[in-house]
Amino acid sequence: MRTCSLVTVSGVIFASLQFKNRLIHFRTKEFSGSFFEIRRLALIFFLFLSFSFGFTQEFEKTEEFYIDGITAQQMEKIRSGAYGDDEPSTLTISLRNKYGKVIDKQKIYDMELFFGTEIVQLSDPGLLNVDKVVRLQMTHVVCCSDYKSQYYIFRNDGEVIKLPALIGSHCALEDPLEEYIFPNQKFGQPDKIIHAISNRGRDGETIKTVGIEAVNQYNWAGSSVEKDEKR
Repeated sequence: MRTCSLVTVSGVIFASLQFKNRLIHFRTKEFSGSFFEIRRLALIFFLFLSFSFGFTQEFEKTEEFYIDGITAQQMEKIRSGAYGDDEPSTLTISLRNKYGKVIDKQKIYDMELFFGTEIVQLSDPGLLNVDKVVRLQMTHVVCCSDYKSQYYIFRNDGEVIKLPALIGSHCALEDPLEEYIFPNQKFGQPDKIIHAISNRGRDGETIKTVGIEAVNQYNWAGSSVEKDEKR
């Protein structure tokens, strides 16, 4: 079982104080240092981070897709611990388009730490014969947010290409993020998909990507993805 250090928990508490009462409601129960309470504070910390940082720009929220397989009521019961010993250990979720067609299925393995999903879309990635790129992100939270990002390339002919999943962890605002960079994005290159570690820094009060380190690079020839073996 992963544990939270006193420093991290203190940071979580400090971050939680940044929220107005109308957004976060604390229980009157005294914090005892239990795993459940630490997890609850960690969730608040993740919410704080989610308002303050993001992946490289241009991806936007979309209503063209949705997640099926878990309801808001189930998520609330998981977050509150209401399931008790009956909490499911795994769950399969489906990514569907707005017409109900299943695009992909993903398995959530640790329901105790599962926080939720996010679907965002890049409408103009700059790839030949590509309509859009969709990113499904699944997040688990203890002291840090552990994320799995699954990217889908939607070709103009309706075919969908699934890129290798990216898995990472984010503990502080300026921690690097692992992501794919597409041609029309900052640091992008023509006909390339870059698997990158995005380094982040401060610009006044704003946290933004200041540079990238390429881990892998993929070539796009108009219909398929091929790993650049020269790298």
